[in-house]
Amino acid sequence: MSRSDERDVVRRGYDALSYHYRSDDADDGQYAPWLAGRDEAGFGPSFGGR
Repeated sequence: MSRSDERDVVRRGYDALSYHYRSDDADDGQYAPWLAGRDEAGFGPSFGGR
């Protein structure tokens, strides 16, 4: 398994687990300012974004 494949496995596992805590269609709530700053800095969906 290549390094890229290993990262992909971890990313998919994290994504699957995160749905148990918060769905993708939930509102931003208290995290809105943090999410806005993250998006402005260029950390969009490829970094586990919305």
